[in-house]
Amino acid sequence: MFEHFKQKSFADRMKDTGYLLKNSFSLVGANAGIVKPTVHMAIYSLLMTSLVVGALVLLLLRWHVGLGVGALLFTVLVLLPFKFFYRTRQKACQSWMTYQAITGKVTPYPEAHRHTAAEKGRLRFIAFVDLLVAYAGSQRGQNREGVSAFVTNLFLSALVEVWDLVNHYMIPGVVIEQKPLKEIVPQLKALRNNVPATLAGVFGIDFAGDVLKILLGPVYLVALAAGVGLSSLLGPSMPHTSWMIQGHAYTWVPVLVVLYLICCAGGVLKACVESVKTIYFTIFYTAIMRPETIAPYLRSELTHYLVLGDSAAAASAPDTKG
Repeated sequence: MFEHFKQKSFADRMKDTGYLLKNSFSLVGANAGIVKPTVHMAIYSLLMTSLVVGALVLLLLRWHVGLGVGALLFTVLVLLPFKFFYRTRQKACQSWMTYQAITGKVTPYPEAHRHTAAEKGRLRFIAFVDLLVAYAGSQRGQNREGVSAFVTNLFLSALVEVWDLVNHYMIPGVVIEQKPLKEIVPQLKALRNNVPATLAGVFGIDFAGDVLKILLGPVYLVALAAGVGLSSLLGPSMPHTSWMIQGHAYTWVPVLVVLYLICCAGGVLKACVESVKTIYFTIFYTAIMRPETIAPYLRSELTHYLVLGDSAAAASAPDTKG
C-alpha cells in the first residue's frame, strides 16, 4: 500500500490532502466541540513560540537577561517534553468524540476529557514513546559519513514512519476498547491485514503536512525576503535594534516578526494535521473493529471518506455495514 501511495503524482496527493482537510471536520460536524482539541493544541504551540520569541527579544535587547534565559530553559526543559503528553491527551479526547459522533451520539469536550482520564496511564506511555521516537528522529542526518550512518538514518526514518501509524492506531484502541496495551497491540495486525491495496489514504495523511509545507514554502521565503528588505530599510532609524553588516545597519525586528508569524502558522498547521489524522484513524479503526456501531445513515459517507472520495476504491474499502 505504501508503494501504491508513493506512485501517486503530486497533483493527486494534493487532491487527497485537500479532501481530508475539507471533509474531516465536516464529517463529524454534528458535534461542533470536536474542534476544541485542535484549538487547544494550536494554543499550546502558540504559547511555546511566544515564550521563545519573547525570550529572544529580552536577550537581544539585553533587558532582564536572566528572565530571558529562564523562559528559554522553561520552554525547552518543561513545555517541550510536556507537549507530547498534552497532545496525546487532546488527540485521545478528539478520538473519543469522533467515535461517539459516527455512532450517532454527541459528546461534549468535558465529557470526553473525563472519559480519557480513566486511560491516563496508557496514554502517558504512548506519549512517552512518542517523545523518544521524536528524539530519535531528530538524530537523523547527524552522522553523514559511512555506511553505518546511512543504515542508521534509514532505520530512524522507518521508525518514525511506523510509529506514526502505530501511534494513531493505538489511541482509538485505548479510548474505545479501554483495554491494556498488551491486548490492543495484537489488533494492529488485524487492522493491517484488512487494509486493501487501494486504500492509500492512510499515507496521504502522513503526507498532508509535507504537502502543505511545500506549498507554503514559497510564501515563507517571500515573507522572509520582505523581512530582510524591511530590516535594511528600517535599520538606520532603529539603531538600538540594529547590527552593522558591511557598513550598513540592519535591524533584526522585522526578521524576528516574520519568523514568529511563520512559526505560529506552522504550529496551527501541525495541530490541524494531527487532528485530521486522529479523526481519520478513529473512523478507520471503527470501520474495521466495530463496524456494527456506526450509525446507518453515516456508513456510505464514511466509506467514501476513507477512500478519499474514490468511488472505484470504495468497493475494496473496509466494510462499515457490520
